[in-house]
Amino acid sequence: MDVFSTITSPVFSELVVILGDTEIHHLPLDLTFFETLSTMNQVRPFKLMFLAQVADSPRRRWEEVRQRLTEALDS
Repeated sequence: MDVFSTITSPVFSELVVILGDTEIHHLPLDLTFFETLSTMNQVRPFKLMFLAQVADSPRRRWEEVRQRLTEALDS
């Protein structure tokens, strides 16, 4: 974690986590992941963004995946 305190560039202001639609249901179970993100944010504050990646799916499927991601993050 010490490495994050050495980052002085304003470019490092956002962290984007890209998830495939099959990875979303594991997200609420990964407490270590969220603890690590929290510790990183304490050392070097950043905006956290999650992106659901859906390969060539109809609009309806995309909306379903977006809803699942929202529910996973809410939990």
